[in-house]
Amino acid sequence: MAATFWGQLIKFKEVPDDQRIEVLPFLAASKAIVVFVESLGKAFYPVKKDISGNIEKLEKKHAMNPGKFMTFNDMLEEELANKSTDLATVGGLWLKRALEFIAGFLQNIADSHYREPKEENIRPLILAAYEPTLQRYHGWVTKKIFSAVARAAPYRKDMMLIYSLGVEGIEDQVVKDIETYLVTMKSNLSALSKLFIDLGLDVDGEV
Repeated sequence: MAATFWGQLIKFKEVPDDQRIEVLPFLAASKAIVVFVESLGKAFYPVKKDISGNIEKLEKKHAMNPGKFMTFNDMLEEELANKSTDLATVGGLWLKRALEFIAGFLQNIADSHYREPKEENIRPLILAAYEPTLQRYHGWVTKKIFSAVARAAPYRKDMMLIYSLGVEGIEDQVVKDIETYLVTMKSNLSALSKLFIDLGLDVDGEV
């Protein structure tokens, strides 16, 4: 079995039975997603900056009390009770939303692999992931920026060559590794989304 970008990337951990997601492993996997965003080209810098900025907020919150803030539940419940900071509330919510977009995009890449003829322009796959995730939270200016970013996306064949680590003819393996990667990524996002909803912190608002 050939090695691929997605096969080697740090994965999100299995969600524990108590649904309490550990902060540091989640952030390690999120940083790996930043590497994926970088692979899409310089035009995706705004997306990278957004994800990295929210990771930094969560790291800052965790560092305030590493022994206490081991899970997202710990950090969010403390902020809700004490109004100490909004680092986990804001950083966690926007990181979750960005990762939901990424997960949708990756799922679209995988799904489109099985359709013929394969579409080389992946902009529609990006927009199809954007519309149900981030779009409703973005104001007019941000939507315009995102549209420009999507237009600069690489072609499928070039992207697949990156994810196959330069080896041609293993697109099937790349897609299988993406599908495997998505299993724990989606389960983490589902648990995190439920946590924000249960705590009343999944609020609307444009940026």
